[in-house]
Amino acid sequence: MLSEAVKQSTNSIVITDLQHNILFVNQAFCHVSGYTTAEIIGKTPKILQSGKTPETTYIDIRHALAKGNAWSGELTNKSKNGDLINEHITIMPIKNTQGEIWRFMAIKENITAIKRAEQHIHSLAFTDNITKLANRHSLLQQFEKWQERNFAILLININNFKQINNQYGLVAGDKLLISFATKLKSTLPADCFIARLNSDEFVVLLPDCNIATLTTLYEQQLHLLQGEITAGILQTTINCRFGACIYPQHGKNISDLLTNADMASRRAKHSSKKLVIFQSAMKLEYEKQMKQLSILRQELLKPTHLSLVVQPQIELKTNSCIGAEVLLRLNHPDSPNNNIYSFILLAEHYGLIKKLDQWVIKQSLLLLLELQNFKYDKKLSVNISAASFQDPDFVDFIVQLLVELSLSTPNLTLEITESALISQPHIAIKNAERLEQLGICLSIDDFGTGHSSLAYLQQFSVCQLKIDKSFIDNVTTNVKDKAIVETTLLLAKGLGLKTVAEGIENEQQRLLLLQLGCDYAQGFYFSRPITPDAFQVMLTSQSFQVSD
Repeated sequence: MLSEAVKQSTNSIVITDLQHNILFVNQAFCHVSGYTTAEIIGKTPKILQSGKTPETTYIDIRHALAKGNAWSGELTNKSKNGDLINEHITIMPIKNTQGEIWRFMAIKENITAIKRAEQHIHSLAFTDNITKLANRHSLLQQFEKWQERNFAILLININNFKQINNQYGLVAGDKLLISFATKLKSTLPADCFIARLNSDEFVVLLPDCNIATLTTLYEQQLHLLQGEITAGILQTTINCRFGACIYPQHGKNISDLLTNADMASRRAKHSSKKLVIFQSAMKLEYEKQMKQLSILRQELLKPTHLSLVVQPQIELKTNSCIGAEVLLRLNHPDSPNNNIYSFILLAEHYGLIKKLDQWVIKQSLLLLLELQNFKYDKKLSVNISAASFQDPDFVDFIVQLLVELSLSTPNLTLEITESALISQPHIAIKNAERLEQLGICLSIDDFGTGHSSLAYLQQFSVCQLKIDKSFIDNVTTNVKDKAIVETTLLLAKGLGLKTVAEGIENEQQRLLLLQLGCDYAQGFYFSRPITPDAFQVMLTSQSFQVSD
């Protein structure tokens, strides 16, 4: 019975003599190893060695058996055809009736499938499934290993990766990431650690690297990551930005280091320098920004300190008011300088701009309703972000407000930038058509400063062009600025569009624009932005003078 049990065991069983010559193997051994009994009898277990098991393990086995003790552990062996086999093995001495070691017996469990499963789980946990680079968990482990040495942490972002995904699809985007990861590994030093954090963000740990060596590395190698890249059938050009910091100079833990490198990367996004290295002043600026963001969120929930002002728009021929532009103001006691522009940038960056736009539109329509009670039949112009104008539900929101406020004739002009028309044009065209049906005018704000293209003037229902202040400032002294303004006015006239000049500050500018054929103007020469109440007073007096 014992003999049959050994023969039929599902675990491999091997018996050797004291010189480790194999005397017996069971069928399970033959099945796992691929050797027949005739091929293996008389051989030693060395025939199974793969070279993957550390030599120290075999030393431990010999020491244990020499003392008459059993040994248990894992070995990586190989089968007859060369396949690797992971086995958990217990080797024990067999003693005769006199108590002397007579034979050795090994009982082996094939754990190859278990090991593969463990490796797969480890891969899922510590490897990015697209690029096969390390992931955030691996990064944390590597940081723990490197805490006793100096290194630089480099954050690399692919600019406009979302646009590539939208244009070419997610599959093409994934192939681009794989190609970029390959390029990273071939470009960077062999001793660095590379991980992918998320969508288009990669992090590199560079050992024994300071600011000087990091700058040299960028000039010699890192800049090569930018430019043309091929991913399958996709051929495109990518640009990257690099933010970096130094351990332990700029942080003692991985969280602070990543935050600081991210601050530097954000600075690089708006800088002519592609590589920006963290400075302590950035942290103070970031904390200030976070405080402003907190204020903005509070105001969107309960707009206590948000308010509207208006700047009159004047017909140049008659010097009469034809409407006003609505401007947003934030007078929060904890808001430094009350800079509304910085809050608008924050709202755009953190996805709050649509909510801010909705609040401004509603308050503008309420103001329009109040002015109409005083027989105001002129327009109010409201600036709208590209994000709102590209929202499929944007016009529905306005329609709902018009119904709610019983405004059958919305004397409203929406000012949008050129980028709002070019990005996702299929949604923008539909929204523009629906707005025209509602009687709402579309005005191109800051015309000529963005992605200027005459194509969208044909495709969209635009009624007005606003000439940016940057062209008006020197229109009376700079020949090029005058030529740009004159050409814009002729273009608008040819297309049947009205024109508004922004930033009029003196009589010379007013006279020149009148001579060139500009329809309307606004600026400090006529009036600074004023409260709605002051605007009503101005309407009755029709007095527009240079502000003190």
